[in-house]
Amino acid sequence: MNILNIAPTNLSDKHGIASWFRYYFKGLIESNHDHDLYFVSVKNTDGIEKEFTDKFYHYVINWKWEQLNQILKHKKWDIIHWHTTVVLFEDVEFEMRFFNKLLDLKSKGTKIITTTHSLQKKDNSFEYALLDPLDTEAWHKTFNSYILSEYYNTKISEMSDVVVYISKNDMKEAKLCGDNFENSEVIYNSMNIYKDFKIKDDYKKNKVGFSHRFAMRKNWMTLLDLVPLNKNKTFHLSGEYFNPLVHTLLMKESDNVIFHGVLDEVGMETMFETIDVMLCPATYEPFGFTALESVILGTPALIYKDTGTYEVLGDSSFYFTSEVPISQTLNNFYSTPNEEIKERVKSQQEHLKNFSSLTFMVDEYLSLYSRVMN
Repeated sequence: MNILNIAPTNLSDKHGIASWFRYYFKGLIESNHDHDLYFVSVKNTDGIEKEFTDKFYHYVINWKWEQLNQILKHKKWDIIHWHTTVVLFEDVEFEMRFFNKLLDLKSKGTKIITTTHSLQKKDNSFEYALLDPLDTEAWHKTFNSYILSEYYNTKISEMSDVVVYISKNDMKEAKLCGDNFENSEVIYNSMNIYKDFKIKDDYKKNKVGFSHRFAMRKNWMTLLDLVPLNKNKTFHLSGEYFNPLVHTLLMKESDNVIFHGVLDEVGMETMFETIDVMLCPATYEPFGFTALESVILGTPALIYKDTGTYEVLGDSSFYFTSEVPISQTLNNFYSTPNEEIKERVKSQQEHLKNFSSLTFMVDEYLSLYSRVMN
């Protein structure tokens, strides 16, 4: 089969679809199959950059119709796999040509698969509340591109033969946001687990971590409650700079907060080794790489039960619910004997091993490709 994967994002991006696509890309390359694999990613470039190997063809383009069209008409595609992200079109003509081309290819037998993420819609639903909807200029400037992007991705999903979500929680939340596609299923992510699983000797050092993008969905406002309630603990925060008022309250009025800024991989590993537990207070998370990477290095995460992260880590995870707040879960964690924490972390790591193969996710996609063509 000739399979074209389109991810309109720069693969050097650290967040979102780029991270997911890198796992998928590498896993698909390393799998045993006899398909012709073509990948399209995006960055600012004058022409089409090409990377050809005996395993795949990778085109890096500027997101312009002239460049994308060269690839769409390059050969007869059996499958076009669209990877949703924040996507905009250069102009209305580009948009019209692109969707007409997809419809034309579909009418000639090309199957379309979309891997979608309800993240974008959920992110926006959390952020909408921060702006006055009557301030139309500010609202438009802030959300117009995201709303358009949601529209484009939904439009592609509607014409897809199958829409794939990355966890059951992701599918459930997407449906609550309005998704209602005829054929949909769940294919979980893989993780490139290249570190040895660790277990710590002591989880009672009173050092708590938090490391996320400071989007509203990540629920970092919880820190405003947790920090004052836990004066005997040190909070190690990392990630993008966040709301100046909150930063001031945490940094200048709380002497038990250390802000590390944006950390690289080595910095994150050091942080995981330093802390007892990682706070993941988001009440919506479709997969949750931060929590999972933390557990790999022996640091349990406090997660919300109704998330994709819980689906991966299992019942041995430390979780909070709508009835049991994260503050109580944190207290419960520190009341748990070290030996029990160790056993629970080991159990979570066993669950994680099911997702540790780069080809785990890809094998599911290869099976899906075969099914939609038959």
